[in-house]
Amino acid sequence: MAIHHCTRIFPVSMLGLVCGLAQAAPVEYTLTLPYADVVIGDTNYAYNNYSTKFIFDGDDSNVVTALFPTGPSSNLLFSAIYQGSAKVEILNGTQVVASAVFAPNQVVVSADSENGGLGFGFVPGGIGASGFDPTLLQPLYPGSITNYGRGSFGYDQNYNLTLAFAAANAGQTYPAPSTWPVGLVPFQSDGSADIFGAVFSCNGFNGFLFAPGCTAPAPIATDLGNFTINPLISLGGIFVGNTSVPLVGEFTARPLVTSVPEPATAQLAALGLMVLVVAARSRPRGTKREA
Repeated sequence: MAIHHCTRIFPVSMLGLVCGLAQAAPVEYTLTLPYADVVIGDTNYAYNNYSTKFIFDGDDSNVVTALFPTGPSSNLLFSAIYQGSAKVEILNGTQVVASAVFAPNQVVVSADSENGGLGFGFVPGGIGASGFDPTLLQPLYPGSITNYGRGSFGYDQNYNLTLAFAAANAGQTYPAPSTWPVGLVPFQSDGSADIFGAVFSCNGFNGFLFAPGCTAPAPIATDLGNFTINPLISLGGIFVGNTSVPLVGEFTARPLVTSVPEPATAQLAALGLMVLVVAARSRPRGTKREA
Protein backbone atom coordinates (compact mmCIF):
# COMPACT_ATOMS: atom_id res chain seq x y z
CA MET A 1 0.00 0.00 0.00
CA ALA A 2 1.67 3.21 -1.12
CA ILE A 3 2.27 6.22 1.09
CA HIS A 4 0.48 9.21 -0.31
CA HIS A 5 1.17 11.95 2.17
CA CYS A 6 3.35 12.78 5.16
CA THR A 7 2.70 15.58 7.62
CA ARG A 8 4.73 16.79 10.57
CA ILE A 9 3.70 15.19 13.83
CA PHE A 10 2.17 17.26 16.62
CA PRO A 11 3.94 18.78 18.46
CA VAL A 12 6.63 19.94 16.02
CA SER A 13 9.38 19.57 18.63
CA MET A 14 8.96 15.78 18.51
CA LEU A 15 10.81 15.55 15.20
CA GLY A 16 9.47 13.01 12.85
CA LEU A 17 6.88 12.69 10.16
CA VAL A 18 3.47 11.18 10.37
CA CYS A 19 2.72 9.27 7.19
CA GLY A 20 -0.77 8.31 6.10
CA LEU A 21 -1.43 5.36 3.82
CA ALA A 22 -3.19 5.67 0.52
CA GLN A 23 -5.72 3.09 -0.64
CA ALA A 24 -8.94 2.76 1.32
CA ALA A 25 -9.20 -0.57 3.12
CA PRO A 26 -11.89 -0.92 5.80
CA VAL A 27 -10.59 -2.98 8.71
CA GLU A 28 -11.71 -4.24 12.11
CA TYR A 29 -9.23 -4.62 14.97
CA THR A 30 -9.98 -6.55 18.14
CA LEU A 31 -8.19 -7.23 21.41
CA THR A 32 -9.50 -9.95 23.70
CA LEU A 33 -8.42 -10.26 27.34
CA PRO A 34 -9.34 -13.62 28.90
CA TYR A 35 -9.97 -12.04 32.28
CA ALA A 36 -10.33 -8.48 33.51
CA ASP A 37 -11.88 -6.50 36.36
CA VAL A 38 -14.03 -4.04 34.41
CA VAL A 39 -16.61 -1.43 35.40
CA ILE A 40 -19.06 0.05 32.88
CA GLY A 41 -21.35 2.69 34.33
CA ASP A 42 -22.54 1.28 37.67
CA THR A 43 -21.92 -2.38 36.83
CA ASN A 44 -18.80 -4.34 37.75
CA TYR A 45 -17.81 -7.29 35.56
CA ALA A 46 -15.18 -9.27 37.42
CA TYR A 47 -15.79 -12.95 36.90
CA ASN A 48 -13.32 -15.63 35.88
CA ASN A 49 -15.63 -16.78 33.08
CA TYR A 50 -16.02 -13.27 31.63
CA SER A 51 -13.65 -12.06 28.93
CA THR A 52 -13.30 -8.48 27.68
CA LYS A 53 -13.17 -7.70 23.96
CA PHE A 54 -12.26 -4.33 22.49
CA ILE A 55 -13.37 -3.66 18.90
CA PHE A 56 -12.30 -0.83 16.58
CA ASP A 57 -13.68 -0.33 13.05
CA GLY A 58 -11.83 2.05 10.77
CA ASP A 59 -9.98 2.37 7.49
CA ASP A 60 -6.29 1.57 7.32
CA SER A 61 -5.71 4.53 5.01
CA ASN A 62 -5.98 6.50 8.27
CA VAL A 63 -3.11 4.63 9.91
CA VAL A 64 -0.24 6.99 10.73
CA THR A 65 3.34 5.87 11.23
CA ALA A 66 5.70 8.15 13.10
CA LEU A 67 9.21 8.32 14.50
CA PHE A 68 9.93 10.47 17.50
CA PRO A 69 12.78 10.68 20.01
CA THR A 70 12.45 8.99 23.40
CA GLY A 71 15.90 10.02 24.61
CA PRO A 72 19.16 11.68 23.58
CA SER A 73 20.03 8.90 21.12
CA SER A 74 16.90 6.77 20.83
CA ASN A 75 13.73 6.94 18.77
CA LEU A 76 10.48 5.02 18.82
CA LEU A 77 8.74 3.93 15.63
CA PHE A 78 5.04 3.30 15.99
CA SER A 79 1.85 3.04 13.95
CA ALA A 80 -1.55 4.15 15.16
CA ILE A 81 -5.14 4.75 14.11
CA TYR A 82 -7.81 6.69 15.99
CA GLN A 83 -10.26 7.69 13.25
CA GLY A 84 -13.07 5.17 13.51
CA SER A 85 -15.54 3.74 16.01
CA ALA A 86 -14.63 1.75 19.10
CA LYS A 87 -16.60 -0.33 21.56
CA VAL A 88 -16.11 -2.88 24.32
CA GLU A 89 -17.94 -6.15 24.89
CA ILE A 90 -18.10 -8.30 28.00
CA LEU A 91 -18.41 -11.95 27.01
CA ASN A 92 -19.50 -15.08 28.82
CA GLY A 93 -18.16 -17.61 26.35
CA THR A 94 -19.65 -16.40 23.07
CA GLN A 95 -22.60 -14.65 24.71
CA VAL A 96 -22.39 -10.84 24.85
CA VAL A 97 -23.26 -9.85 28.43
CA ALA A 98 -22.72 -6.11 27.90
CA SER A 99 -21.71 -3.84 25.03
CA ALA A 100 -20.73 -0.16 25.28
CA VAL A 101 -19.63 2.30 22.59
CA PHE A 102 -16.70 4.57 23.40
CA ALA A 103 -16.99 8.30 22.75
CA PRO A 104 -15.22 9.35 19.52
CA ASN A 105 -11.51 10.16 19.29
CA GLN A 106 -10.52 8.61 22.60
CA VAL A 107 -9.43 5.07 21.74
CA VAL A 108 -6.26 4.55 19.69
CA VAL A 109 -5.14 1.23 18.23
CA SER A 110 -1.35 1.21 18.14
CA ALA A 111 1.61 -0.98 17.23
CA ASP A 112 5.02 -0.46 18.82
CA SER A 113 7.68 -1.47 16.29
CA GLU A 114 10.47 -1.06 18.86
CA ASN A 115 9.13 -3.27 21.67
CA GLY A 116 6.70 -5.45 19.75
CA GLY A 117 3.51 -4.37 21.50
CA LEU A 118 -0.04 -4.12 20.17
CA GLY A 119 -2.91 -2.56 21.99
CA PHE A 120 -5.95 -0.41 22.50
CA GLY A 121 -4.80 2.77 24.19
CA PHE A 122 -6.46 6.09 24.84
CA VAL A 123 -5.75 9.80 25.00
CA PRO A 124 -7.11 11.47 28.17
CA GLY A 125 -9.69 14.04 27.19
CA GLY A 126 -9.78 12.79 23.62
CA ILE A 127 -8.00 13.95 20.46
CA GLY A 128 -9.00 17.49 19.58
CA ALA A 129 -8.71 19.73 16.54
CA SER A 130 -5.00 20.32 17.18
CA GLY A 131 -4.27 16.72 16.21
CA PHE A 132 -2.92 13.50 17.67
CA ASP A 133 -0.16 14.03 20.23
CA PRO A 134 1.40 10.59 20.90
CA THR A 135 3.10 11.88 24.06
CA LEU A 136 -0.36 11.90 25.65
CA LEU A 137 -1.18 8.35 24.55
CA GLN A 138 -1.61 5.67 27.22
CA PRO A 139 -0.63 2.69 25.02
CA LEU A 140 -1.25 -0.03 27.65
CA TYR A 141 -4.63 1.23 28.83
CA PRO A 142 -7.26 -0.08 28.55
CA GLY A 143 -5.41 -3.12 27.18
CA SER A 144 -2.40 -4.43 25.27
CA ILE A 145 -0.28 -7.49 24.55
CA THR A 146 3.45 -7.95 24.10
CA ASN A 147 6.00 -10.76 24.00
CA TYR A 148 8.88 -8.47 24.89
CA GLY A 149 11.63 -10.34 26.71
CA ARG A 150 10.32 -13.80 25.76
CA GLY A 151 12.85 -14.67 23.08
CA SER A 152 10.62 -13.87 20.10
CA PHE A 153 7.72 -11.55 19.34
CA GLY A 154 5.93 -14.29 17.39
CA TYR A 155 5.31 -11.93 14.46
CA ASP A 156 7.12 -9.26 12.44
CA GLN A 157 7.44 -6.37 14.88
CA ASN A 158 7.40 -3.95 11.92
CA TYR A 159 3.69 -4.75 11.45
CA ASN A 160 2.05 -1.38 10.81
CA LEU A 161 -1.65 -2.29 11.25
CA THR A 162 -2.35 -2.33 7.51
CA LEU A 163 -3.95 -5.14 5.55
CA ALA A 164 -1.29 -4.72 2.88
CA PHE A 165 1.54 -5.47 5.30
CA ALA A 166 -0.16 -8.64 6.56
CA ALA A 167 -0.93 -9.80 3.01
CA ALA A 168 2.67 -9.22 1.92
CA ASN A 169 3.91 -11.38 4.81
CA ALA A 170 1.17 -14.03 4.56
CA GLY A 171 2.10 -17.60 5.40
CA GLN A 172 5.42 -16.80 7.03
CA THR A 173 6.16 -18.79 10.17
CA TYR A 174 7.72 -16.95 13.09
CA PRO A 175 9.58 -18.46 16.06
CA ALA A 176 7.28 -18.82 19.02
CA PRO A 177 7.92 -16.89 22.23
CA SER A 178 8.90 -18.97 25.24
CA THR A 179 6.05 -21.20 26.54
CA TRP A 180 4.10 -20.63 23.28
CA PRO A 181 3.21 -23.34 20.73
CA VAL A 182 5.85 -23.68 18.03
CA GLY A 183 5.29 -22.33 14.53
CA LEU A 184 3.15 -19.20 14.57
CA VAL A 185 1.63 -17.95 11.29
CA PRO A 186 0.08 -14.60 12.23
CA PHE A 187 -0.62 -13.13 8.77
CA GLN A 188 -2.99 -14.29 6.02
CA SER A 189 -3.31 -13.46 2.33
CA ASP A 190 -6.53 -11.46 2.84
CA GLY A 191 -4.63 -9.06 5.09
CA SER A 192 -5.90 -10.45 8.36
CA ALA A 193 -3.71 -10.86 11.43
CA ASP A 194 -4.00 -13.04 14.53
CA ILE A 195 -1.39 -12.38 17.21
CA PHE A 196 -1.09 -13.63 20.80
CA GLY A 197 0.86 -12.10 23.67
CA ALA A 198 1.13 -11.49 27.38
CA VAL A 199 -1.59 -9.17 28.71
CA PHE A 200 -0.87 -5.75 30.14
CA SER A 201 -3.41 -3.16 31.26
CA CYS A 202 -1.72 -0.22 32.91
CA ASN A 203 -2.69 3.45 33.08
CA GLY A 204 0.17 5.87 33.60
CA PHE A 205 2.71 3.26 32.51
CA ASN A 206 6.22 4.23 33.65
CA GLY A 207 8.02 2.58 30.72
CA PHE A 208 9.53 -0.33 32.67
CA LEU A 209 7.76 -3.51 31.61
CA PHE A 210 9.36 -5.72 34.26
CA ALA A 211 8.91 -3.17 37.05
CA PRO A 212 5.77 -1.34 35.96
CA GLY A 213 4.16 1.40 37.93
CA CYS A 214 0.50 2.15 37.19
CA THR A 215 -1.72 4.99 38.31
CA ALA A 216 -5.41 4.65 39.16
CA PRO A 217 -7.62 3.44 36.27
CA ALA A 218 -8.77 6.37 34.15
CA PRO A 219 -12.44 6.68 33.16
CA ILE A 220 -13.18 6.47 29.44
CA ALA A 221 -16.59 7.78 28.36
CA THR A 222 -19.08 5.35 26.76
CA ASP A 223 -22.77 5.45 25.94
CA LEU A 224 -23.43 3.44 29.14
CA GLY A 225 -21.33 5.61 31.44
CA ASN A 226 -17.63 5.62 32.23
CA PHE A 227 -15.48 2.56 31.57
CA THR A 228 -12.55 1.55 33.80
CA ILE A 229 -10.34 -1.54 34.03
CA ASN A 230 -8.07 -2.47 36.93
CA PRO A 231 -4.37 -3.09 36.22
CA LEU A 232 -3.35 -6.42 34.69
CA ILE A 233 0.38 -7.11 34.73
CA SER A 234 1.22 -10.47 33.21
CA LEU A 235 4.82 -11.02 34.29
CA GLY A 236 5.35 -14.36 36.02
CA GLY A 237 1.85 -15.26 34.91
CA ILE A 238 0.10 -18.42 36.00
CA PHE A 239 1.45 -21.95 36.38
CA VAL A 240 0.63 -24.74 33.95
CA GLY A 241 2.20 -27.78 35.55
CA ASN A 242 5.64 -26.57 36.60
CA THR A 243 5.85 -23.90 33.90
CA SER A 244 4.95 -20.29 34.49
CA VAL A 245 3.09 -18.80 31.54
CA PRO A 246 1.61 -15.33 31.14
CA LEU A 247 -2.04 -14.43 30.87
CA VAL A 248 -2.50 -14.58 27.11
CA GLY A 249 -4.49 -12.06 25.10
CA GLU A 250 -5.32 -12.06 21.39
CA PHE A 251 -5.07 -9.21 18.87
CA THR A 252 -6.75 -9.58 15.49
CA ALA A 253 -7.25 -7.53 12.34
CA ARG A 254 -9.52 -8.46 9.47
CA PRO A 255 -10.84 -6.75 6.35
CA LEU A 256 -14.36 -5.40 6.56
CA VAL A 257 -16.46 -6.16 3.49
CA THR A 258 -18.49 -3.14 2.43
CA SER A 259 -22.02 -3.88 1.29
CA VAL A 260 -22.56 -3.79 -2.48
CA PRO A 261 -25.69 -4.62 -4.49
CA GLU A 262 -26.15 -8.25 -5.39
CA PRO A 263 -25.24 -8.80 -9.08
CA ALA A 264 -28.77 -9.88 -9.94
CA THR A 265 -30.21 -6.80 -8.21
CA ALA A 266 -27.82 -4.48 -10.04
CA GLN A 267 -28.63 -6.09 -13.39
CA LEU A 268 -32.38 -5.78 -12.82
CA ALA A 269 -31.99 -2.13 -11.90
CA ALA A 270 -29.97 -1.48 -15.07
CA LEU A 271 -32.53 -3.35 -17.18
CA GLY A 272 -35.38 -1.34 -15.69
CA LEU A 273 -33.58 1.91 -16.43
CA MET A 274 -32.96 0.83 -20.02
CA VAL A 275 -36.66 0.01 -20.53
CA LEU A 276 -37.65 3.47 -19.27
CA VAL A 277 -35.16 5.18 -21.60
CA VAL A 278 -36.35 3.18 -24.64
CA ALA A 279 -40.01 3.89 -23.78
CA ALA A 280 -39.31 7.61 -23.47
CA ARG A 281 -37.51 7.73 -26.81
CA SER A 282 -40.25 5.74 -28.65
CA ARG A 283 -43.07 8.01 -27.51
CA PRO A 284 -44.36 10.24 -30.42
CA ARG A 285 -43.55 13.91 -30.00
CA GLY A 286 -46.45 16.15 -29.09
CA THR A 287 -48.43 13.38 -27.41
CA LYS A 288 -49.32 13.50 -23.78
CA ARG A 289 -48.95 10.65 -21.40
CA GLU A 290 -52.33 9.53 -20.03
CA ALA A 291 -52.78 9.83 -16.31
